[in-house]
Amino acid sequence: WTIIGRVRARHGPPVQRMMLDMPFYYMGGQWRLLMALYLGATVFVARRMSMGRFLDRLIDHRIDFCSVSNALAKLPDDPRYADLGLVWAGSTDLNKDLHQAFEDRVGAPIREIYGTTETGATLSMPIEATRMTGSGSCGLPVPFRQCKIVDGKGHEVATGKTGELWVSGAGIMKGYFKRPDADAEVMRGRWFRTGDLFFKDGDGFYTIRGRIKDVIRRSGENIAASEIEAVLYEMPEILDAAAVPVADPDRGEEVKICILLGPGLGKEDLPPERIMAFCRERLAKFKLPRYIAYPDRLPKTAKGSIAKHELLSEDKDPREASFDTVDGVWR
Repeated sequence: WTIIGRVRARHGPPVQRMMLDMPFYYMGGQWRLLMALYLGATVFVARRMSMGRFLDRLIDHRIDFCSVSNALAKLPDDPRYADLGLVWAGSTDLNKDLHQAFEDRVGAPIREIYGTTETGATLSMPIEATRMTGSGSCGLPVPFRQCKIVDGKGHEVATGKTGELWVSGAGIMKGYFKRPDADAEVMRGRWFRTGDLFFKDGDGFYTIRGRIKDVIRRSGENIAASEIEAVLYEMPEILDAAAVPVADPDRGEEVKICILLGPGLGKEDLPPERIMAFCRERLAKFKLPRYIAYPDRLPKTAKGSIAKHELLSEDKDPREASFDTVDGVWR
């Protein structure tokens, strides 16, 4: 925690008024507090994250640092953005096609950061790397961290090739509490296996491809959920999206997408036919979703990411209340 606070405080220009809208039992709330302690900054703690009150909070409390998300980037424009005083903002997995426009709107640099509970701060995009805005990259290894990308046998892959990110350095976890089996799965000497797929470009910048386990296996083909979700985020009507597997007797698994529409929009404003037409232009045929659902909300983890396990409750048929694009019916 000493290291994560020191590193986060130096990711960007010094700030003095930080908004903290993530819970303290999760690392997101904790590193922001430690970052503030290193900077001597004031932390404004919100009871919970709120898209509807996001702008009000930034303006009312003259916030100069916060975190942003895809959903916030897709909210309608508002003249109050001109009143913001942000110095910079952090983000994790901000869609590259939304990045530049949202940065222009908030009037401050938005920089990607990557880390895990086990490794703390790991990668960050330098403020000076303006040419990387909209690249989708997470940046470079931060101080006290060494990173490498390896294949299934633990051998480093060539530049530009995708593999698993391994991390080492001072101040990462020693092991899981009373879980030697879990330790054996993720620890390789001084290296920690993140389970995240990355590639590194010729300048040393790292870009995430998805989770090893967040894969839908249809008819023997591996489909990265993140690839489908990235396409869906390109649609202006969609605020948030998740692709999940649905068991299928013939194909093993089918692709289901759950989408959260923008304020005031319903499925009649973005019917399944339009979604499928959009996806057909951007995805291979075997990656196209079969089921499309329009939930009123998408459950979130403390980190703010979608809690996919809740979308796959064993007590409910995952096809229920979704449109079957193969049979052309609502289930």
